[in-house]
Amino acid sequence: MPSETEGPASRTDVFVVCEDAAIRHHNPRPRAIENIRGCFSQAEVELAAGRLLEFFRTSDEWCSFSIQRLADFYAKKGWDANTMFFGLKGAYLDGGDTMRCREPDHIYIVEDAKGGELNITTAFIEQCSRNIKQAA
Repeated sequence: MPSETEGPASRTDVFVVCEDAAIRHHNPRPRAIENIRGCFSQAEVELAAGRLLEFFRTSDEWCSFSIQRLADFYAKKGWDANTMFFGLKGAYLDGGDTMRCREPDHIYIVEDAKGGELNITTAFIEQCSRNIKQAA
């Protein structure tokens, strides 16, 4: 897989994002994204994405995370943890209860190759930031 310095991704590349306090290179920052209405294909996907974005806002980092850590966040908010990944990991049910698979450039969460940790992709950040007005 090409690195980010090799140029833009093709439509089939999935770039994983993993930051920490020392390395913050993906913009915009989670706290800068205020409105994701209309950024995702379905209301259920948008709800899951919005809640994931709120999770990232707590640290203002696009960091790796465990399912348990996200489930604990959901529990504190009183949200149903069964909806954490709806439409974000690739497969989802459409409105007609048909299983659909996303194209690679629309996969928003991937599992770390070593297992255990999950990461978002650059596609997630790009989708979430579609409503941010660019300076002219």
